[in-house]
Amino acid sequence: RVDRTTYLERLQVGDYSYVTEEEAARYLREHTSEGQGIFVWGLSPGIYALSDRHPTTRFAFHKLLLTDAPLSRNLAGLEERRAELLDRLERDPPAYVLVARGDANGFEPLDSEATLRRFAALRAIVARAYVYEKRIGRFALYRRAP
Repeated sequence: RVDRTTYLERLQVGDYSYVTEEEAARYLREHTSEGQGIFVWGLSPGIYALSDRHPTTRFAFHKLLLTDAPLSRNLAGLEERRAELLDRLERDPPAYVLVARGDANGFEPLDSEATLRRFAALRAIVARAYVYEKRIGRFALYRRAP
């Protein structure tokens, strides 16, 4: 018999952590209301479900489909997907934006912080409309500015 946290820690692979996802989700539940959305720039779609907050994008694994990684560039419509994301963020601004670091993988050679720096329009929205609040594990949390 082990407690939930110990169990989840034993499941984690590399830098990925179920415990961190749960901690981030709990923080978001405590600091947002049910109708507010969130945006996770990283390969952690479980945070949407765990926090019970809707994504402000239609792509659960949106980051992979919106970067200049080889897989994303090989799929037609990258600029259209990016434009759609930016439009959705303006129409349904998330209460929080979470940006992961250290999540590079075989499909995405750069981590999420690096891909955000390279996506100028998204980086501008985060810089203009959000303030850094805290770090939970590998996630930087940015709260929507008043």
